[in-house]
Amino acid sequence: MPLPPLMSPQRPLLIWAVLALVCAVVLSVEGVSHLSGRTRQRPGWRLGVLFLLGSLVAAALSARLYDLHGEFQWTEHDLATWLILGALLGSAVLAFTVYGGVRTSRYLRSSSAPDDESRAAREWPFSGDLFVLALMMDAGIWTLVLALPRLVEAAYTAKNYMPAGDGLGMSPLIPAIASTVCSVALLIIPLTMLLRARSRSRRVTS
Repeated sequence: MPLPPLMSPQRPLLIWAVLALVCAVVLSVEGVSHLSGRTRQRPGWRLGVLFLLGSLVAAALSARLYDLHGEFQWTEHDLATWLILGALLGSAVLAFTVYGGVRTSRYLRSSSAPDDESRAAREWPFSGDLFVLALMMDAGIWTLVLALPRLVEAAYTAKNYMPAGDGLGMSPLIPAIASTVCSVALLIIPLTMLLRARSRSRRVTS
C-alpha cells in the first residue's frame, strides 16, 4: 500500500503565499515609518510611498498564489511553471522587503542623530492610524485579486445562460459583483484617507 505524500505538490505555493503576506505587512510597517515623519526637508515620504506600493504588490502576489494553491486540476507542466514563477516572484518580494528594512533602519537612525533625542522622536512617530489604513489597503488588494477571477467566471457563465432566459446565470454573477465592489471600496477608501492625512500633515508643517 503506497504511503501518502508528506507534502502536496501545491504546498510550496501556500508557503510562498504566506511569506508574501508577511512581507506585505512588514513593507507596510516600513512605509508608514517613513510617511509618519513630520519634517518636510527629508525625502523619506518617497521611500514610504515606494514601500507601500511594494506591500500592495506583495499582498496581490500572496492572494494569487493562495488562489492557485486551491486549484487541483493541474497538469505537471502548468504546476511546475507556477511553482517556478511563485518562487521567483516570492524571492523578489522577500529581497525588496529586506532592502526596505535596511533603508528604514538607516533612515530612522539618521533622524535620531541630533542630541535632543526626544525632539527626534517627535519628528518620527510611528502612526498607528496610518498603519491600520495600510493594512486595510493590503486587505483590499488581497480580496480584489481573489474576487476578479470569480467575477470573470460568473460573467462568462451569465453570458452563456442569458439566451435561455431562465436567470440561472445571474445567481453567481450578483455575489461576484458585490464582492468585487466591496474589495475596491476596501482599497480606495483607506488610500484616500491616507493621502488626505499625509496632505494635512504636510500643510501643518509648511
